[in-house]
Amino acid sequence: MNDSQSHCPTQEPPQLPLSFAGEARFGEEDFSAGMSVIDHKALWRANLYISEQSSDDNPVVDWNNENPWDAHPDYKTNPESAPWWWDESYGVNDWQESQAYHTPAGTVAGGQVIRFSGFSSILGGNRDDRVAYEYPITYGSPEKWHGAVDTPIEFQQHMESQRDSFAQWYAPAPLGLGNSTPAGLTNQKQLQLPTWNATSAPVDNWLYYVPGQWGNFPSSVNNLLDKPYLPGLGLVTLEDGPPAAIVLSGAQVDTMKGQMTSGETLRWAQLMTGVDCIGFAQRVFDYPEDLYTWGTLGPDGIYRAYPRAELDKSVHPKGGTWEVYSELIVGKVGEADVDVSLYRLIKPGDILYTRLNNGSGRHIAIVQSVERNPDGSVSAGNIRLIEAFYDRAYAFVVNPGIEDVSRTLTKYENDTWRIVRLKTRGTN
Repeated sequence: MNDSQSHCPTQEPPQLPLSFAGEARFGEEDFSAGMSVIDHKALWRANLYISEQSSDDNPVVDWNNENPWDAHPDYKTNPESAPWWWDESYGVNDWQESQAYHTPAGTVAGGQVIRFSGFSSILGGNRDDRVAYEYPITYGSPEKWHGAVDTPIEFQQHMESQRDSFAQWYAPAPLGLGNSTPAGLTNQKQLQLPTWNATSAPVDNWLYYVPGQWGNFPSSVNNLLDKPYLPGLGLVTLEDGPPAAIVLSGAQVDTMKGQMTSGETLRWAQLMTGVDCIGFAQRVFDYPEDLYTWGTLGPDGIYRAYPRAELDKSVHPKGGTWEVYSELIVGKVGEADVDVSLYRLIKPGDILYTRLNNGSGRHIAIVQSVERNPDGSVSAGNIRLIEAFYDRAYAFVVNPGIEDVSRTLTKYENDTWRIVRLKTRGTN
């Protein structure tokens, strides 16, 4: 993938055939560019993974606050319980109330209903406005993918659990386990650990999230009431090696990877937090009563799948066929030129996926916005994406316009790619 190492797991277990009935909204919302959105609810869920914060240096309006979608989850059975802003036309939204978390008074109804408190990235740096990228790991017999499917609220709660684990790990008995503080921190920082009050790591170094200073997995971690969740933990297990920018030494990576592929796998797996590209996209479209044939992720994401179109059905690295969950709008097939006139058919809420030559999926993103040129045409750079990805400097969910990371179809033009629209139940 040209300038980025980002990709998703290339193996996918079989997808269970599930049916839904519901309320996906097709073409009801018009954006300023005149492009109708395929599923406003799904895009709203996608953008909950990013809580854009305005400042004097960077004045922005959060996408969800500009494009609110709200609904009371229990209005059918208990209409009196609806908040003052609720209207029946909003329909049911399972994330509206359950995700309302740490938001200040005056938050737009149906807007950005979750505020993140921050995390330290395994690739260095700190983010306080979005969910971290995670890479799932495989274990079990038969092996299945696990992890990297957090909702926004699950990720925030996991990071608060990480914060609270500091006190339990370092505070003296009977309040905590009384473990020694890690080397490398100043005396002042070491004194703060028993009362640590941040979800980012000390000195913003992911390394200090980890108890036991990278010896063997300390069994007493299992005695903690609050787990020390580790955003991006799965990146150490990549077959082609973790990104060069990872904050761990080679020896530390080897230790972690060795433990995560041996008897310690289950212990480490319980500490993963964040979302990968499939987990992000499939979680966004997997809501109660949705209409899509693309099914649920299942426990821990074990039923993750790319939403393949018919032309990729038979390209299976182990023989057989893939399930088909989408209709092709446009894509790059072999060496043939792409019919760029078809770009004008793309709408927000459509899905981009890329694949390897053997047919395995490589990456997936959601179309966030489409802008038209003055003559009505649409260019690759006009098709902007929201996605979970990692590269040499980033490991989190990104949206169009973030710093120098604005993602468009241009990033993937040299790959084998498709832009598709999800099939709904009852369609052929």
